[in-house]
Amino acid sequence: MTNGKINDHCSNNAGPGADPCLACRSEVRRKTVTRHASANHSRNKLLFWGALMSSLIGWAPLLAGLISAAAASAFGCEVNEAYARPCMVMGADISDALYTGFMSMFLLIFTAPVIVISITLWIILAVSRMRPPPDAPGGANT
Repeated sequence: MTNGKINDHCSNNAGPGADPCLACRSEVRRKTVTRHASANHSRNKLLFWGALMSSLIGWAPLLAGLISAAAASAFGCEVNEAYARPCMVMGADISDALYTGFMSMFLLIFTAPVIVISITLWIILAVSRMRPPPDAPGGANT
């Protein structure tokens, strides 16, 4: 673009009596801020889903073990690491399911790194949401 075309474009977008260069600068700034806000939203959305999925995967063995222990307690059964003790509920033996759920707590050994990743992602997400947007007072563009 030549300088004349830029000035024509600026004067066409400016209102009557307005500074044409100021109108162009504010339009460019608005588009830039919108693009940055959209990128931040996409990044936060990705961080949120990553943190949520890693939390579910990382904490699932502990939740399964706690639910199995609570169910065994509620039904008056005993569950431990040694073997599956018979547990009859409404005529069905659920001891294998309770034992499997309880023993899944040992999988925390393997999912501990995923838990650390999920905690890190939640912290990054919280910090990124606390920062002011670039166009706010005290933001990146001041």
